[in-house]
Amino acid sequence: MEGKHHNVEFIKGNHDYLFEQDVLALDIYKDDIKDKYHMLKMKDENYDKYGTIEQLLFDQNVSIEQMVRWAKMIEEFPYLKEVCVNGKNYLIVHAGYMDEYSLSKSPIALNSTKEEIRFMLYGIENFYLWAREEALIVGGKKDTTIIAGHTPTIGKGMFDNGGKVLRHQRLEINSVIYDIDCGAGFLDKEPLANMACIRLEDEEIFYLI
Repeated sequence: MEGKHHNVEFIKGNHDYLFEQDVLALDIYKDDIKDKYHMLKMKDENYDKYGTIEQLLFDQNVSIEQMVRWAKMIEEFPYLKEVCVNGKNYLIVHAGYMDEYSLSKSPIALNSTKEEIRFMLYGIENFYLWAREEALIVGGKKDTTIIAGHTPTIGKGMFDNGGKVLRHQRLEINSVIYDIDCGAGFLDKEPLANMACIRLEDEEIFYLI
């Protein structure tokens, strides 16, 4: 794989997925790529929602061929990784984890928010990529520690922890959920934002900003 390093492994996140899908949609047009980009954008305001392709295509003159190579790499990223460290089970995922059976039997099946309908209709992979409060309420895995991000620990709601790593327990399944997204992407607006990593050997947390 292009850019692969022996000591780095990737898992797929929601922004990776969106970039992959948007690039592959653009690649079906072999000519007039920039015109086709504008056409797709007019057709769907959520196309290239974060402006990544626009910046690459128009400001940095990155070719569609290069972006397709990146998208193909992202297609190969796994949604999650399971490891055992010092006899303890860990599962690393972007947003949250729950298995297919638990999803079908969980209370969210009785609700009707747009996010919950998406999980039910479009499969468990959407939970891995997009779950927020659900990751704490009904997520987790028996006898396993989950390492996730996606929802910054700054702001309001269940995840707010003042820009520090959030540790949440689901005692009924003996599962711990860590949210290590401390909002580094919002550092220019959030003074408490930080970047964090966790060492699985002893679960020590390190802050990098």
